[in-house]
Amino acid sequence: MDIKLFSLKTQSNEIQSIKILYPDLQEIDLLEGQLEELYCIRSLKKTNGIDEAKSFISANPEYGNWVYFPWNNRALKILEKAEFVELRTSRNRNKITKDEQERLSSKTIGVVGMSVGFSVFLTMIMERVAENYKIADFDTLSMSNLNRLPFRLCDIGLSKVVIAKRWALEIDPYLNIQVFEEGVNSNNVEDFFMGNANLDLVVDECDSGNIKLLLRVMARKQRIPLLMETSDRGLLDVENYQNDSEPIFHGKIDESEIESLMLENSSAVLMRFIDLSEASKRGVESMLEIGKSIDTWPQLASDVFHGGATVTIAARNILLGNKIPSGRYFMDLQQKLGVHGL
Repeated sequence: MDIKLFSLKTQSNEIQSIKILYPDLQEIDLLEGQLEELYCIRSLKKTNGIDEAKSFISANPEYGNWVYFPWNNRALKILEKAEFVELRTSRNRNKITKDEQERLSSKTIGVVGMSVGFSVFLTMIMERVAENYKIADFDTLSMSNLNRLPFRLCDIGLSKVVIAKRWALEIDPYLNIQVFEEGVNSNNVEDFFMGNANLDLVVDECDSGNIKLLLRVMARKQRIPLLMETSDRGLLDVENYQNDSEPIFHGKIDESEIESLMLENSSAVLMRFIDLSEASKRGVESMLEIGKSIDTWPQLASDVFHGGATVTIAARNILLGNKIPSGRYFMDLQQKLGVHGL
């Protein structure tokens, strides 16, 4: 079930209907407190906002929205959209200007993979780098994922994209988020890129070599940029497919190989995206131990969240028209801190 938004102007009885259906509904009225904070920010804290908020509510009794979250049976009374966005992004200014924030609100971003991908999604949501998202992952949450995903034990077994969407909407119910619970594949990739709204940028954080290749073929076809962060040595790949002559994966995959590689097994294709000569020592050691002493590629929360911040900064700048050349960028924090050989 998705959230429900009710305007007090037009649907004042809807929340009463929900209360009848769900007698244990928890109602939380946040409206007056949000208005107080908004007035304080607008006046640069020259007033405390309390009198203005009370006066506004008294004069506008139908102002505000109820938002109902069916997964926890809560209903929150909040600001209407324009004021909500103004307040929630007020601490972004002027690192992100008001004009830039408005321009970003029209953007649509696709994120494939909800491990490193969730840290990207999380940071983008917090900054409101876009208002529209498509997120894809076929996997469900398992216990071992909790070393890098800020979810809960009670979420284990649920779809990662469903958990991610719920998490985001409880922060900002005015976002538009479309989930692809089956992940991205050859059957739905066009819908992912072009259905409902065309993507302006795609983030590749999936584990499949074939899907990585498919995403790049589609990104170039649609002439949109692709970003990928590998959570080892802070490596960020920027691939600017706005130019349809941009080579796939920096030219590491020849044009003549694309069709045949699509038919290869995922591991064989994935190795074309991994350059062990540039990996960390422990990254290389881990690769050699997969299937022996460890079952998969290790990922630390510190690396994953660092990657989320890196991708978000790159995405925001690209979406605002600031040029970032295609290439591989290392943001190796351990090296910067003087820790070498790991």
